Amino acid sequence: MNRKPRFRSILLLVVLLAPPVATISWPAAAQSVKKAARQTPDEKARKETLRKLKRDARNGNAAAMRRLAAAYEKGLMGLQPSLRKAAQWYRRAAQRGDAEAQFRLARLVHTGGPGIRQSPTTAVVLYRAAARQGHPEAMYWLGWCFEHGEGTERDHVRALQWYERAAGKGSAAALNAAGLLHLTGRGTRRDLTRARELLAQAATAGNPWGMNNLAGLYEMGWGVARDLKKAQELYEKAAAHGLEIARRNLERLKRRMAATATVKKAPAGEDAGR
Repeated sequence: MNRKPRFRSILLLVVLLAPPVATISWPAAAQSVKKAARQTPDEKARKETLRKLKRDARNGNAAAMRRLAAAYEKGLMGLQPSLRKAAQWYRRAAQRGDAEAQFRLARLVHTGGPGIRQSPTTAVVLYRAAARQGHPEAMYWLGWCFEHGEGTERDHVRALQWYERAAGKGSAAALNAAGLLHLTGRGTRRDLTRARELLAQAATAGNPWGMNNLAGLYEMGWGVARDLKKAQELYEKAAAHGLEIARRNLERLKRRMAATATVKKAPAGEDAGR
């Protein structure tokens, strides 16, 4: 005798949960169908690529995890940017030994951001893990942390070692940083010739700081013959890359050169008028 009320209660629940037919907006439904039909082939391909990427990431593919993390970090593939989700997927890939994911996660925790607690100490651990796998950018940032004592003790010798390793793998930023340590004699004896060589390599590789700093050597005549025209050229190239300090150095140098030219043209005494 208890079965009928139970059946009725279940039926009532189903009726309550089911949307009344009268509330369905058929024009809206038709509009949704039309919208789906209007999807371009590129949009459909993007959604399918994202679906497969998420599937592979969930199945433990480290490269897919890293790519999905990058998509969340930069708001790619139609995803809303989310540093928190990016960090979660980078961490999963990093735990599987992916050097690029270790480096990307290190950058996130080094700088912090929405949903990310800043931790230079954790960043150093991750930089080191990626650097030991030969990741040049991780090597550079590990050197930077040693140079500035961020997340670890300050150690210019170790900073130079990591900069030179990164430079050996083509890091223009590391070439510039190593050049400055040789220039100032930190972590090594001062060597202006070596500093010029490294800064010249950085400048040739397109590093604007390398261009600016090499220009300074030419302006001052450190490790190279003084050449203000060459200095001006290099400051101009660095400024063209948007480096504000190079623009200011360029303006200062132009004023200096103009003042020097004015002095040279000035009369040198009574004989100058003859």
